[in-house]
Amino acid sequence: MITASLLLLYIHREVSAADSNWALHIQDGWILGGCLVDRRTFRGKMPVRFSDMSNLASPKTVSRLLEMLFTCAAFSLARAAGLRGWSEAFATFAMFTWCFSFAATLLVFLAEFTQFHSLLALSWKSLPVTVAAFSALMNMAASVTYPLMVLSVAMAQENWSELSPPYQIAAALASCLAFLAYSVELLVLLLLLNKDGEGRTAYMATGPGLLKVLEVSLACVVCVTLTTVSSPEFAGFRWAVGALCACALLSLAVILIMVGECRARCPFPFPRLLLVFSVLAFLLQGAVLAVWALQLRREARGPDKCSQMNCRWNQMLLSAALIALNLTAYLTDLIYSIQLSCCRS
Repeated sequence: MITASLLLLYIHREVSAADSNWALHIQDGWILGGCLVDRRTFRGKMPVRFSDMSNLASPKTVSRLLEMLFTCAAFSLARAAGLRGWSEAFATFAMFTWCFSFAATLLVFLAEFTQFHSLLALSWKSLPVTVAAFSALMNMAASVTYPLMVLSVAMAQENWSELSPPYQIAAALASCLAFLAYSVELLVLLLLLNKDGEGRTAYMATGPGLLKVLEVSLACVVCVTLTTVSSPEFAGFRWAVGALCACALLSLAVILIMVGECRARCPFPFPRLLLVFSVLAFLLQGAVLAVWALQLRREARGPDKCSQMNCRWNQMLLSAALIALNLTAYLTDLIYSIQLSCCRS
């Protein structure tokens, strides 16, 4: 018993004085990972304190409050309007975008206002930038697809009185305002990181990191578009969808590694791993675009063309355009990865 007490006392003294990433407070029973916390800050309470109230007037916080307001308004208005038919996929995508953006922004706001983020084993330089960039891109996609969806349904409807134009127009406007608010927050975050000299240490605030977010966002939009294609089955369709998902998962894995600060635990040199991921994703994306182009060439000879948005030809053409845009993003990412690998070598 005496030996155990002396051992606990020794561990308590050594850990309190050590310069490490773990803090153990034996007396109060706290075990916190990710940061070193002085034991005098505990005193029987959780070491969380609120930020200064003046921070609520900062451009970053004002942008987040406006984002939550606009996304909540867009979701409520679109839910009140309601849409049926082929547009359910795009309506679900828009609803998911607004709900996810609201929830993610609320969590970031609360974690930063209560300074709880200092207790998380995450890269707080990268996480807000990732959320802002992803939400901005998704809201931009929703701001484009939702009005097109409403217009297409209105053209196909025989009875225009069944629609709710004021709600739908207001929801589209709120989505556009949310996109602008997220763009402003992203710009403010990038300026603050560059001002403090932390822009290069935060991977998600650099060009390759933002490209990863763009790739995942475009993959989400492509998948939603594919669900609206009537009779999508053709030779190589399932392989193409699997390749698109694999590319998105590779980009998502890199984002999670950087935000979770797991780069040091990687058994391989991280720049080379990024290069392998970029080459593989670029080749898969190029193969998918080739398959899609061949299918469009076959269908171009047939009479399956129309002026409406919800016809097969227009949906296939939209999917091909998005895949080509994503291929451009992967090509730029590959160039960045090659440059980074050569500099490290």
